[in-house]
Amino acid sequence: MISQTPWKNLMLTLALVSAPLAQAEVYRWVDENGGVHFSQRPPQQGDYQEQKLRVAPPADPEAARARVDKLIERQKNAEEAKRQHQKEAAEAAKKREIQQQNCNKARQHLDGLLARPRVLMRNPDGTMTRLSEEERQARIAETRKRIEEFCQ
Repeated sequence: MISQTPWKNLMLTLALVSAPLAQAEVYRWVDENGGVHFSQRPPQQGDYQEQKLRVAPPADPEAARARVDKLIERQKNAEEAKRQHQKEAAEAAKKREIQQQNCNKARQHLDGLLARPRVLMRNPDGTMTRLSEEERQARIAETRKRIEEFCQ
């Protein structure tokens, strides 16, 4: 009766397959031209040597399972690191895009302040007021600082 667990089935299959290999006979001989040959049957003529096969001992199922689990864990960690890197790259790209938009707005604002000596500004209550020359120069200086910040 075959066990229901996949690992036991795998180990049983390996044991059945490797058992004949451990008992297989291999023959080695050298032909008249000096060529070395290996075969499961001895040559019909000439000298030959029977070779002993070195078969690896069957794998310990628990050790094999631990190695597979470790590989799976490494793969999961690598995939998570890749997702995290992609997320960070997307966030950095979005930040650069916003910074470029802010840069463009600050430059446009500066162009407007420089082009018109008499600037009207809307107050929070909706009324309009004209900036004095000192206020206009202060806004120009402030806008230039923003441009330095956003347009590096």
